[in-house]
Amino acid sequence: MRPEPTAALAQCPACDEPLIIPVRLRHASRTVVHLGFDLSQAREHLATHEARITTELPPTAR
Repeated sequence: MRPEPTAALAQCPACDEPLIIPVRLRHASRTVVHLGFDLSQAREHLATHEARITTELPPTAR
């Protein structure tokens, strides 16, 4: 199947600015899904703050 583009919306906890995060979703099989997140906008915005990006998913999302 071809990748399906979509987006996630997050909010900066420091200044409440909305951040749009493009997401690519690709079904590898009926039970396996590959997700790709483009964090470039979030990184650019967070560079204006003293911030750290963590890309590990919390245990409940694994």
